[in-house]
Amino acid sequence: MGEVKYDVNSACLSVLNMNDGRFSLLQRVLNEVLPKLTKSTWKLNPAASHVFRRCLLATQQPLLSDCLPMFLPPTFLFVDDFEVDNRLSGLSCLRPPRHAALQPD
Repeated sequence: MGEVKYDVNSACLSVLNMNDGRFSLLQRVLNEVLPKLTKSTWKLNPAASHVFRRCLLATQQPLLSDCLPMFLPPTFLFVDDFEVDNRLSGLSCLRPPRHAALQPD
């Protein structure tokens, strides 16, 4: 029998970007993660930071534009940090919104 290949990454991206008309999985994940990413707590929650970054980098248009107000505050916390790795991570989180803004409609 032939082996069936299943691309887990593509499946996750697809599910993450689905929207049932009320709340997408992305919005639900962000609702759980964002309270852990405040100015005083984000460094205490490295898992939440990682999940946030992964979600941001996986989000596609038009959901990216819809969730942009949720993405920007933590991203700016990363960019404003004194640690170079966090700054670079924050800058990489700014690429998808910038790229989306530069694409014509």
